[in-house]
Amino acid sequence: MLPESSVKMDDRQKILIEYLRRSYFAVDGLWFMKKEEESSFAEALEMDKKVWQILARIQARKTKELLSIEEDTLGALFTGLQVKFEAEQYDCELTTLDEHRLEIAVKNCPWHALMKKSERENLSSQIAEVICKEELKVWAREYNPRIVFALAAMHCAGSPACKLVFQLVNT
Repeated sequence: MLPESSVKMDDRQKILIEYLRRSYFAVDGLWFMKKEEESSFAEALEMDKKVWQILARIQARKTKELLSIEEDTLGALFTGLQVKFEAEQYDCELTTLDEHRLEIAVKNCPWHALMKKSERENLSSQIAEVICKEELKVWAREYNPRIVFALAAMHCAGSPACKLVFQLVNT
């Protein structure tokens, strides 16, 4: 589980954050389904990939700015990802962090939970195979172009947890 924030929020702030979080998830699903109706699942997925490439870059850069992160280490990437994971309510834990390797286990993914809730769970692993890989690859690249990402296991494909692996390579 991610560490609790030292910042305490009042009820109004919590309501506003929950409203924005739900809107964020809803708009992603709604435009995808509308694009799918208009064309096809494959075209909607390809467009989704393009959207997440851009959004991930914006999110990664914004976390670096908000947290005043200047270093390009795996630890810095993890610090930035904690913002994403907490904001989106992932249940994850750090399993490895050293100079060359960062591993995170995601036990519960809010996106997969939404796919289950909307009775589209059968599509979850197809989407994750494209979107999760692309999104986290972009995050890694924004923190350091020498960090490569691999999705070693996927919860939505039957694994107990997603296994996110970030490796610092010499290129």
